[in-house]
Amino acid sequence: MSSFESKETDTNARLKLAARTLFCFAVTGLPLVILKGVANHLEKEDAGGLLVRLFFILPLTVTCLRMFQLISLRHLALSLIPSALSFGVIHVMGRNDLGVDAVMPIATIVAALFVMGGPGIAVGGHLAPRAKSSMRHRILYLTVIAALYGLIIGPWLYRYAVAGITSARAGIAGIAQLNANITDLKRTVIVPTLDTPLSAGTNMIWCGTMQLAWNELCALVGEDVHMENEDPIVGQLSKRDVSAKNLDENTYLLAALPADSSSLSALRKRVSTKFSGAVSPELIPAADTLPRNSIMLYAALFVNMPFDWAFDRLKHPLKFGGGDVAAFGIDGDGDLGDRRRVRSVRSQVKVIDFNGNDDFVIELKTKKSNHQLILSKLRPELTLESTVRSVLTRMTVTQPESSFWFNRLIVPVADYDLAHCYPELVGRPLCVKTPLFDKMPIVAANQNIRFKLDERGAVLKSEALIGVKTASKSPKGPPDLIFDKPFLVLLKCTTSDKPYFAMWVDNPEILVKFGKDAK
Repeated sequence: MSSFESKETDTNARLKLAARTLFCFAVTGLPLVILKGVANHLEKEDAGGLLVRLFFILPLTVTCLRMFQLISLRHLALSLIPSALSFGVIHVMGRNDLGVDAVMPIATIVAALFVMGGPGIAVGGHLAPRAKSSMRHRILYLTVIAALYGLIIGPWLYRYAVAGITSARAGIAGIAQLNANITDLKRTVIVPTLDTPLSAGTNMIWCGTMQLAWNELCALVGEDVHMENEDPIVGQLSKRDVSAKNLDENTYLLAALPADSSSLSALRKRVSTKFSGAVSPELIPAADTLPRNSIMLYAALFVNMPFDWAFDRLKHPLKFGGGDVAAFGIDGDGDLGDRRRVRSVRSQVKVIDFNGNDDFVIELKTKKSNHQLILSKLRPELTLESTVRSVLTRMTVTQPESSFWFNRLIVPVADYDLAHCYPELVGRPLCVKTPLFDKMPIVAANQNIRFKLDERGAVLKSEALIGVKTASKSPKGPPDLIFDKPFLVLLKCTTSDKPYFAMWVDNPEILVKFGKDAK
């Protein structure tokens, strides 16, 4: 009798489609569930790694042996791939990388593979008698090789897929939890420069796009810009403390152009091309909204900094400033998955300096190796600039402790899209030597900042627009790292000694309220 003949000739008649399917998945899934549970609770890393490999090999081995006895090798060969796929999907569901919103798609795939198990056997029973003996062996060998390759490279392909999904979700920030004009907020301000005094209980947000647009105005005029009855921020902006050299050229776009329809349309296309459609310019106006003979100075910034491994979205609120806010990080009630993932997530936290639970500086490592996401919980200095400088000094003076061990990391979630107009700049005539701009007013000075920081990473999108009228046309022990008190967030390039974004958080107004988690 050939090895491809059924060991029990009446097996196919006795086994119904549903029975074959359920049997196949029961034999595959039971060892998986048992070994997965043991591996998650095992303390020894080596033994845990061995079990991870075992629950790829053992269930398939048991399935192969049992199915060979019960049905036949030809049926097993044609049903092996859907069984292996279902096993891999069950393994994926046991991990937490994809987040809660991926459960339904995965459950749908599992349901489809449940159905495929039975038809795979049925198709095998139909095709095998009609195939030549050499073809049968070829199908068997190719199927086994494909299954082995899947077991070997599957985990790596899965990791790359998770990383891609995490990056895409971070880049597509979506609709902000807080979408408002800054004048609607009582305890939050957007400032044009870092040299601004901090005020107790007030959030302060700065992004370099307004400074970049002002730099373009100074370059266009050919000198430092001054105004009649100028506000102090004019002198601060004219210092030009931050410039394009402090940024990654792939993350920003600058333009100085006439405010006519063709130029503005071309600028929209440039923005879309520069950032691959990730930025929809909101501040570029229609041509008829600015006075004739106006020049527009425009700056856009987009930085996507996803984590390699997503942190855990905590299931309990964090008390911050008298409110309950959503938080992410590493906590005892979370589920980061298997030990390898736990180790990978924790390795993304670099403790730069630690002087106590209310005084420390950390860096969260992201895929953007030439950018830094820095968080610091500290007592503020007099100004935002001096506070930023003190943190950056600690980063350069203090030797980072690569082996520093910490217990918990808890970071509030921020997700906002804020717009701001600078009335201090609008309507006041310029005082410059260039006749084209002298006595001409600034007709628009706007900025928006879209910032999101959650378990997947950080995303910053910002635009700034300055419109100016011209006379004529022209162009100890393991500590807890819990950010439950005022803290500072900085984004900077590794090659620069100055940041391009700073956020001082002193109240929960711009933080995500617990229970309103962003998807």
